[in-house]
Amino acid sequence: MVNFKKEVAKLQEAYEEIVKFEVDISQPIMPSLDFHKSRQNLYLQNLQTVVTNLQKSVNVIDVEDGDEAVLDRIKGIVNKLETKNNNELKLLTDELIKLTNDITIKEEQKIKIPVSIPNEIFSELEADVNEMQNCFNSGSYRSVVILCGRILEVVLHRKYFDVTGNDLLEKSPGIGLGNLIGKMNEKGIQFDPGLTQQIHLINQIRVFSVHKKQNPFYPSRAQAQAIMLYTGDVLEKVFI
Repeated sequence: MVNFKKEVAKLQEAYEEIVKFEVDISQPIMPSLDFHKSRQNLYLQNLQTVVTNLQKSVNVIDVEDGDEAVLDRIKGIVNKLETKNNNELKLLTDELIKLTNDITIKEEQKIKIPVSIPNEIFSELEADVNEMQNCFNSGSYRSVVILCGRILEVVLHRKYFDVTGNDLLEKSPGIGLGNLIGKMNEKGIQFDPGLTQQIHLINQIRVFSVHKKQNPFYPSRAQAQAIMLYTGDVLEKVFI
C-alpha cells in the first residue's frame, strides 16, 4: 500500500529539489540530450509520480473520528497538486504537510496467516492474501471478495484432505463452498455455528460479486473490509 504520510514527505522532498535546481514546473517533459533539460525532466517526472501516488492513496485512507473535515480539505489540496505554477505548488505543499500532521490515519487492516496453516498451502495463501490486500488498497473491492472466497476454498479443501485423505480438487474440481461444507459435515468435520455462517456469508457475497445479475453487486469498502476480517478469522480457527 502507498503510505500517504510517506508520500507527503516525498512531495516535500520533490519540491525542495525543484527549488534547489530552479525547475520550472510549467514546462513539459520533453526528451533531450541537454544535461540541464534532462535533469529537469527527472525532477518533473518524480513530482508527477509522487502526485499520482498521493491521489491514489488519499481516497482509501481512514482517519479517526473528528478528522473527517480535515481529510476533505486534504483531498481538495491533493486534487490541485497537478498545478503548473511553482508558487502555488509551494502553498499547497506547505498546507498539505500541516494538515497531514494534524490528523491520525488509522492503520490498514491486514490479514495474518497463522502458523498453524499447513506448509503445503502456506505460500499459495500468502500470495492470495498479498494480492487481496493490494486490491483492497487500490479500491478493487469485488476482487477482494473473490479472493476471500478463493482463500477459503484453498483452506477448506486442505482441511478435508487432512481428515479424509481424499482430494476433492481432483475428484470434484468444480465443487462450491456450500457443497464443500456439506461434504465436510458428512465426514464429521464441523465448525462452530458462527464460523460456518461466516463462511456461507463470504460465499454468498462472492457469488453476487462474480455472477452476472440484473443489478450488479459492488461491495463497498466497509463490506470488503468486513469480509476480509471474517476470512482472517476462518484462517485462524480452521486448523486449531
